[in-house]
Amino acid sequence: MTSASRARCGAVWIAAFILATSISAQDGRVALAARIKKLVDTATTSKMQVGVAYGEPGAVPSLLHGDIGGMVPASNQKVLTSIAAVTRLGLKHEFLTRIIAEGPVAQGVLKGSLRVIGDGDPSFGLRDHGETLAGFRIIAERLRGLGVHQIDGDLLVDDSAFDQDFTGPDWPKALPTTSYLAGVAALSIDEGLSRIVLTPSKDGGPPKVGAVPDVGTVKFLQVNLRVVSKRQDAGVTFDRAIGTNDITVKGGIFGAAPQIHEVAVHDPTLHFGRCMLLALKQEGITVSGSVRRPSLGGRSGGTELLTIATPLERVLPAMLKESQNHRAEMVFKHLGSALGSGGTFVGGGHAVRMSLLALGVNLDKCSIMDGSGLSRSNRVTVRALWESLSAVASRPEFSAYRDMLAEPGEDGTLKRRLPALKNKLAAKTGTLNGVKALSGYVLNRDNKWIPFAVLCNGPEADNKGGSLQDDIVQAIAGASGS
Repeated sequence: MTSASRARCGAVWIAAFILATSISAQDGRVALAARIKKLVDTATTSKMQVGVAYGEPGAVPSLLHGDIGGMVPASNQKVLTSIAAVTRLGLKHEFLTRIIAEGPVAQGVLKGSLRVIGDGDPSFGLRDHGETLAGFRIIAERLRGLGVHQIDGDLLVDDSAFDQDFTGPDWPKALPTTSYLAGVAALSIDEGLSRIVLTPSKDGGPPKVGAVPDVGTVKFLQVNLRVVSKRQDAGVTFDRAIGTNDITVKGGIFGAAPQIHEVAVHDPTLHFGRCMLLALKQEGITVSGSVRRPSLGGRSGGTELLTIATPLERVLPAMLKESQNHRAEMVFKHLGSALGSGGTFVGGGHAVRMSLLALGVNLDKCSIMDGSGLSRSNRVTVRALWESLSAVASRPEFSAYRDMLAEPGEDGTLKRRLPALKNKLAAKTGTLNGVKALSGYVLNRDNKWIPFAVLCNGPEADNKGGSLQDDIVQAIAGASGS
């Protein structure tokens, strides 16, 4: 056989191999689509609506009811918020908290007020610093290093980067102290919460109640607590009137150990300021005045003493792995402020929409009302979720972003779910009454990360949605040519 003949045979063999591979991949896609349709058809009734989208990044996705509008995403809304932030701002983008001296510093005394200007850093407090006041103690140390030992004025908390609509549109109706409904302000500590400690009395009297740290934000208007002898009789509620921090505590506690509860506070900015004031005083910096917002039209100049910078990549893991609502709303409003549409829920929605449209995401039939998914007025399609995830998968940030999602067997919302997909699944869960959502990336048999989204809405979603999603994701993982 001549060299030319061998070359022709080789070319024919390669072409045949490519064709066979293509046919095999197509067969795999068809088989997977049929299997997923059967899973959905078996589980779906008139009481559960299901949408499914999956496929290799950048390719035409496989869709099952993929363009159904009006589907509530629950916490899968955080996928859209985070992808808008990552692609528009970048993982290295920083939330800045600026400390401004509104007067000269002489002989250790600031002759004027100290202004703290926030733009939505959600990382102050226990989760990121190990203790509520630790971040403020660092600030105090740096101020002392700059020669400031006394502030002859007020501690001004400037949260004007955001509006003062602390809670979002159409959020669930619950007690205003409910921790997952914490208010959103440009200056916030402990994710908008205060910790309440209930301590059983050793002499048999009623339990004692106190806030930690006790900075005067929370006031106990009424306490009606008792110690119960049976665990099943235990339960405590915290309530407060809208617009106040006057809290009513009722219920029974079991056992002799102190209990810690977290309650959402009204006006997170003033709570932030009170906590900072306490930390400054504890670290030896006296403040002669009080905590207050700067007056409208007041002095905006001064000397910047220091800036606290927190990168976006430090903020997102808790938001995505643990589905932390407050963090998502802080990112949401920050997006609005940073991109010029305003630090409001409306402004955040506009910023997210424009950011996703710039990625080529089809947002027809989608409504973006908040950043966390608490609002039932949010509406998405699984196509929009898949297109957002697919867009990130083709960018340099993909590996870092994927690592910020929950994974089976790790801390986060998938810790006890889908153990067979450990190291093969990174996803965001979502749950509201009548809503189950799961979207992210799953590694298939071809060792490719496949973006997917599965939304279940309706009364039966609570019981059937999660298991259906697990079955679909496992089917994608076990397939080739997705």
